[in-house]
Amino acid sequence: WRYLMKPLEYMSFGRAFKSVLSGVTLSINTPNRIGEYGGRMLYVGEGHKLKSISLSILGSISQLIITLILGSIGLYYLLYFLIPAEETIMGLSRFWIRVMLIITGFFTIGLLVFFFRMPWLIRLTERIPVAQKTLPYIRALTQFDIKLLLSLLLISLFRYIIFILQYLLLWKVTGVDIPMISGAWLIAILFLVMAIVPSF
Repeated sequence: WRYLMKPLEYMSFGRAFKSVLSGVTLSINTPNRIGEYGGRMLYVGEGHKLKSISLSILGSISQLIITLILGSIGLYYLLYFLIPAEETIMGLSRFWIRVMLIITGFFTIGLLVFFFRMPWLIRLTERIPVAQKTLPYIRALTQFDIKLLLSLLLISLFRYIIFILQYLLLWKVTGVDIPMISGAWLIAILFLVMAIVPSF
């Protein structure tokens, strides 16, 4: 969050930490974690509050991209390494898991194109008269070049790995006996489902 806010304003680690905790608190009872944006805004300086929403959405998109990529790899692993031929899992045949994998793959590619072409999309939006009112709030996104966007994806990947490790440690502590690699990819599928279902 602190990294995302750099183009807009300086945010100390303490203020960024409080901002994130406020966002998490408000996101618990809202669909698709919409309350997170409002919670983070509480610690953003005057004049930047609405602009910070677009930066928060950018962070959510980068996390979603990592979730989709690793979830797709998890589905591939499930399909070709875990499920024996002609067997179903939770009522889903191999055919439907393949369909899920293909749809997730196409959606991931589309989201990646959107993510890395964001400055270009904003410049395109500048030509649309109806969108003029929103431009001041999304212009901060034009300052993220490919290098910064890749750094953002790496931070999201690091965060994702921490989540996976927490689940694996919890399984270990509770005595769940499952191979680490299989467990990690199954958790990736779980995160994928958790990201997709609330959107519908």
